Amino acid sequence: MKKYIIGLLVFASPTLFACSTCDCNGLLDIIIKNNTSSDCYIIQQTVTKGMGWPGRDSAFKIIAGHTNIPYSFFGGEKNISLTVQCGDNKFATFVSASLKDAQSHEDAITGSVVSLSNIDAIYTTTAATCTNLVGVHKPSAINWTLE
Repeated sequence: MKKYIIGLLVFASPTLFACSTCDCNGLLDIIIKNNTSSDCYIIQQTVTKGMGWPGRDSAFKIIAGHTNIPYSFFGGEKNISLTVQCGDNKFATFVSASLKDAQSHEDAITGSVVSLSNIDAIYTTTAATCTNLVGVHKPSAINWTLE
């Protein structure tokens, strides 16, 4: 019986304790919802801190009325500037950033609008979450809405 209990603890311990601070992967998901009447394209991406997933095309399309799949970045601090064009004359440039808080060790997610032309951009943030008992992790996210 002792062998079974010890074996169970060995296998369960990484799952139970691996994410005690909930910054498991250092991921930041950028999610863009297109509430305009035109399709939008990311026409410029500048990553000054962090790294994106290899093979991801920066000029992806966000269909009118839809939300893109998460655009994921990883690393310590993250700072990503995106320029989006919707239709012929609508442009938005905004920055998504993630910094580690020195005291709580959690990600501080921020966003800022750099420039807008005939469009509006607003954002909300979601802190990383994890369920230690089953090892389910959800990265930090910044959700941009273009209107």
